Amino acid sequence: MCDFEEIWGKIVKHEGEVFYTVRKLPFTYKVGNDNIVFSNAPTFTHSKKNVKKAFEVGPVSGPGKLLEQGITGPSYIYALLTDLRIK
Repeated sequence: MCDFEEIWGKIVKHEGEVFYTVRKLPFTYKVGNDNIVFSNAPTFTHSKKNVKKAFEVGPVSGPGKLLEQGITGPSYIYALLTDLRIK
């Protein structure tokens, strides 16, 4: 299993590529200043700290479990962390 900094490096590497939520909604993202801005998400940013918190929750069965843990943008964060390019 990867450590979080390795995961974050993969997230940065794949910036601009198309990913899909569980419901097959396509999205892209941009990374800057340790934040992620998703193309289809509400207009606020998601911090590296938020992504790390989701990573530390561990494997979950879906984005709803991340939401229960207070993770913002759970559909997008879950999609990233479970994509084969990232995990």
